[in-house]
Amino acid sequence: MVDEVPDPQKFVSIIVKIHQESMAKSPIGNFGFDVTTHLANIPCDNDWEETWEKFFAKAMKRMLEVDELSHGHDDEEFEELKEKLLTKVIPRLLRPLESGGLKVTPCLVHSNLWPGNCMHDADTDEVMIFDSCAYRGHNESDLGSCRAPRYRMGKPFLKEYQRRMGISYPEEDWDDRNALYAIAKDEMKRMSEKYQTGFDDFKEVDSQD
Repeated sequence: MVDEVPDPQKFVSIIVKIHQESMAKSPIGNFGFDVTTHLANIPCDNDWEETWEKFFAKAMKRMLEVDELSHGHDDEEFEELKEKLLTKVIPRLLRPLESGGLKVTPCLVHSNLWPGNCMHDADTDEVMIFDSCAYRGHNESDLGSCRAPRYRMGKPFLKEYQRRMGISYPEEDWDDRNALYAIAKDEMKRMSEKYQTGFDDFKEVDSQD
């Protein structure tokens, strides 16, 4: 395994290839996976969903339930943040991707990208990735780990990916979508305050165009 941060161009080129070559190859265009996968020792609910919002909300709810089993639920602030995340933040940031005739085209997502899951091929020195928790989802969701400071895979990786793959509409939501995909308590609080009216906020802004 590599201790250092992988080269952004080499690393991103692998991710882009996976995303591009698997795009639009999901069964009947749905989000999920054929089998149960595991994130560490946590089994993931990969049952197929027709929309990205439904699949991601279900997956996030599952992760929050696992966290509650491990740490209890005596933190009232965090309980409130979880409710707002599921009912306000996720609809506001993900529903626009699939509104007004738009669709998210599922692709194969690794979902566990970080330097510890990289290795250099001994013969070619090419970067290889492994230990995935795969599903068919929104391609941008694979970039959440780039936001985590501990992985030191920040803006150079995000910008290189954007350059190659573009940004999903609405482009102005990119940073908050990335924060959602890399969810942390401080980000939950920030976005819960920002999107207090949920998806209604997007419709109000959109109706003025």
